[in-house]
Amino acid sequence: MKTFHNSRLKRVQAHLAERRLDAFVVMDRYNTRYLTGFTGTSSLLVLTRNHTYFITDSRYVERARQELRGLRILRQPLRNPERWLSRFFQARHLSTIGFEETISYKEYVRLRRILKPARMRECTAILTQLRIKKGATELRHIKTSAHIAERALQWLLKRICPGTTEQELALGLRRRLEHLGSDGEAFPPIIASGAHAAWPHAETSRRKMRRGDPVIIDLGAVSQGYCSDLTRTVFVQSASRSLQKLYRIVREAQSRAIDAIRPGMAACEIDAIARRFIERHGYGKYFGHGLGHGVGLSIHEPPTLNPQSRDVLEPGMVVTVEPGIYITGKGGIRIEDLVLVTKTGYELLTHSPRDLTVLK
Repeated sequence: MKTFHNSRLKRVQAHLAERRLDAFVVMDRYNTRYLTGFTGTSSLLVLTRNHTYFITDSRYVERARQELRGLRILRQPLRNPERWLSRFFQARHLSTIGFEETISYKEYVRLRRILKPARMRECTAILTQLRIKKGATELRHIKTSAHIAERALQWLLKRICPGTTEQELALGLRRRLEHLGSDGEAFPPIIASGAHAAWPHAETSRRKMRRGDPVIIDLGAVSQGYCSDLTRTVFVQSASRSLQKLYRIVREAQSRAIDAIRPGMAACEIDAIARRFIERHGYGKYFGHGLGHGVGLSIHEPPTLNPQSRDVLEPGMVVTVEPGIYITGKGGIRIEDLVLVTKTGYELLTHSPRDLTVLK
């Protein structure tokens, strides 16, 4: 295992003593990868104050042995791991067990029933506090992922013209991401044109591009497990004055929010800066989602930039800033960039042009 993975495991184990936990069960594969570097999709991690046990099934045991040298690996079927965990904890007299909030309610109920008399305690903050700020290696992977996404975007823009469908472009984009070295998609890409662009999370359709359409393109690549997230809105051959106006409003709202990013700033205030600008221009009711979210091993992770957020920005956080205006029957505009919070302010991790673009 790499040194930084050992360091992460030790930091979690230090939290166990502070919180009077005997053990911590990690079931979320993103958390498992963060703590160990394991790239498989079936695993379970049990940390006690002094030991770490990595459990996987027969499909991944050889991969685990290659990726996790120096870590104790146990092979067990993981379809229903609760009974094995019960025997494990009882044999070691472990009575207070931490777990992640990301497990399903069904899993929680089953764990609580089978692990009795052990007590279950939700401890998501342990891993959230570690993952929310990215280290140098993580930032390198995120930047690589962002670079791949931007190259794929430039390839796609050359292929948008009247008559092409959203689905055709999305399929080509997926192939291009793979060709450029992406480990996969951070999420299914969104390509929404015309009135369809009024859906913030539209699914690609068979709709054909038409002259004058706004086209929202939202994509993300993956590098060594780390995601990127990028959105641009472009226009097919022409853009009406009303859509140009909306674009300028969204563009300025995003710029003001990004320029305000610095350590110690409340995430909800960054959201408010963009939201108030859009509201002053009369389009507040057409901006219905939060301004942004954290990005890392997961495409959506803390911190959150929305009116309800209690997060405070700190150096090492990577967030999206993505204001939008969506008007039913007319279309929508969204511009999104990845931003790193630095010690003195911010650093843009995506650099694709944000000027209004009409594709000829």
